Amino acid sequence: MLLFRGGVPVTVPRAERYAVHKLIVSASRADSAKAPKDAMQAGVLIETLAVKRRLDLAEAFVDAWKVGPKWRERLEGGLERITDDARGALGHSIDRFRNTKRGGQVLNDLAEPLPLRTA
Repeated sequence: MLLFRGGVPVTVPRAERYAVHKLIVSASRADSAKAPKDAMQAGVLIETLAVKRRLDLAEAFVDAWKVGPKWRERLEGGLERITDDARGALGHSIDRFRNTKRGGQVLNDLAEPLPLRTA
């Protein structure tokens, strides 16, 4: 890669956090023409991350879920907009996360249960 002078610093979000962000945005812009694209992008990222980075994906979702009621509402709305395959991949990732020491602790301490069918 070649840069002109010093280049431009760019902050790139972690992919799993970006996927969760896209879920939230798809619900926030439900009446916008962009909402289906946001949901599609979230779903594709979720399905991809569920293969190699499932624990990171699950933890990002759970972290967002813990933020508060408005975020939970938007996450639920976003989940309604993605495919069954993407929802299933996220649920499976959360099941795997639950089976880790940290994940089991975090999930047991949730004030509100997750909206996904998990084991």
